[in-house]
Amino acid sequence: MQEPALRYVSLGRDTTQPLETREPRNERTDIVKDGRLLARHIRPGEFRNGLAFYSENEEFLQVGTWRYNSGHALRAHCHNTVPREINRTNEVVIVLQGSMAARIFDEQQQLVTTVTVGKGELLVLMNGGHDYTILEDDTRILEIKNGPFLGKDIDKTLF
Repeated sequence: MQEPALRYVSLGRDTTQPLETREPRNERTDIVKDGRLLARHIRPGEFRNGLAFYSENEEFLQVGTWRYNSGHALRAHCHNTVPREINRTNEVVIVLQGSMAARIFDEQQQLVTTVTVGKGELLVLMNGGHDYTILEDDTRILEIKNGPFLGKDIDKTLF
């Protein structure tokens, strides 16, 4: 199997440091195969001041962090109705307690890599497939997806 193309991004700068030698703060790991973004593993650590996004503008799900001091106000706003074409479900899982292993597959259902996601970390799943194994008792995970959900027979292919 060919090694996946992983791009390590820390504070907006690409780095080629191996995963095991990097400090898990303000960073994301993009899991890419054949130029296609399959997943993004985000380990927020120490949030940057203000509003900081881990996602790119063209992605279906926008993922960012906020860090402000007491009294900071964000202006009242509403989100405009704007037609968008969304042709797949993107999923975000946030580990609140415990840990899990996520296997990431390409669009041909071939295993690309396995990622361990720990407390306070999140995984954004964009393309291809995935499965999960819970690694600790009482693991708690929050899952967020775009909708509407059209049913498992329409929205999912099990393999």
